[in-house]
Amino acid sequence: AVPYEGEIKELLHGMQSIDNEARTASEQRFNLLKTDSPDVTMSGLVQELVSSPSEEVRSMAAVLARGQITEVWTRLTPNTQENMKTQLLGLLQNYRSPETGNAFGRKLANVIGALSWFSEGGWPSLLPTV
Repeated sequence: AVPYEGEIKELLHGMQSIDNEARTASEQRFNLLKTDSPDVTMSGLVQELVSSPSEEVRSMAAVLARGQITEVWTRLTPNTQENMKTQLLGLLQNYRSPETGNAFGRKLANVIGALSWFSEGGWPSLLPTV
């Protein structure tokens, strides 16, 4: 199964639904996509993490991306791995903690930490950014 354009965004919203059936259907579809299309799924999660106007969607994308890194990192193409690193470093460089709390910042740090742990050969551009 390959996600269609915008499907990851729809699934992230569906996973936050108060409707149990909708939430379950979104979770099942996500589980299928992460298995069958890890590159597209991870790219979609990082895209939403970086650019969604909704803090809830960004947070959900961060939590799912962090969880998936351990499962799929070695199955991702080098291009996907590098694109993820580039997008996340760009977000980190431009991220400003809101005055009301830093829950998203911690989630972002968790994703970046997981990436640094699983990156073969390290992540040389991370340290100067931090």
